[in-house]
Amino acid sequence: MEKEKKSKKKSVLNLIGYVAGSVALFAAAVVILPEVMPKISGKINKELAKVSNAKADDDWEPVIEKK
Repeated sequence: MEKEKKSKKKSVLNLIGYVAGSVALFAAAVVILPEVMPKISGKINKELAKVSNAKADDDWEPVIEKK
């Protein structure tokens, strides 16, 4: 009988811990993500622009076309 009570108590504590952890993680994401997203997206955009500009810079020589 005591084992059942301990098991049920442990189950309730696990549920409370899960809910509290989920709420804390959600709150941290709500606070941190809006600040971090513009910085990360700006860096990604700059890196992608460097790659695309590097490909475009090689094409400055005259084109010889045969008729």
